[in-house]
Amino acid sequence: MNKKLLLLALPAVLVVGGCFGSQDANQTTDDSVLSGTTAMNTTQPTLEQCQAAVTSYLESQKNITPDTSKKVQSGSAITVDYIGRLANGEVFDTSIESVAKECGLYNEARGYGSGLDFVAGSGQVVAGFDEGVMNMTLNETKTIEMTADKAYGGETIALPKEGFPTKSDGSAYVAGDTFPTMMGTIEIVAVGDKEITIKNPSPLAGKDLIFDVTVKAIQ
Repeated sequence: MNKKLLLLALPAVLVVGGCFGSQDANQTTDDSVLSGTTAMNTTQPTLEQCQAAVTSYLESQKNITPDTSKKVQSGSAITVDYIGRLANGEVFDTSIESVAKECGLYNEARGYGSGLDFVAGSGQVVAGFDEGVMNMTLNETKTIEMTADKAYGGETIALPKEGFPTKSDGSAYVAGDTFPTMMGTIEIVAVGDKEITIKNPSPLAGKDLIFDVTVKAIQ
């Protein structure tokens, strides 16, 4: 399984010509729609089928007793399993193989079972996820709800104007211009004196999210 972590905050990957980025460059993402790859949707299950798979997984976790002697703290190296859902219950990503299959997200090349590794409180994942796992205990399952500002941000992102490279023709940027990045072509929606506002390229921009998280290991 690719160990890029699950939850990249989008400004971190707005890299132009391999050298332009934001202060959030330490954040990373898993091998999923969130890292620019997509799962292999070979079937089109209904939302009800997918929700039933999530419910089944969550019910199974109730039979596992958490180890309260081990608790996630800032700096803990942890491994988690997760299910990422939209507010309507649609699953957009998961490390759980059975859920991935029932929700049409299964990717044979991805690999399942090893979970997601990251250091809690280090900024490797988006704020809502980082905050949500704090004080969880080993084998505990918890549902974490986060607003867009704690996840992938709003529909637009304001970036320092001085960080943008010079246009090839030497002209100034204007609304409607586009430029290449590691996430594809990005559109500029507004230009101010000190900032340039771009359209957030994340498919999860502006969305409140729900994560069902199980802590599998704490170090």
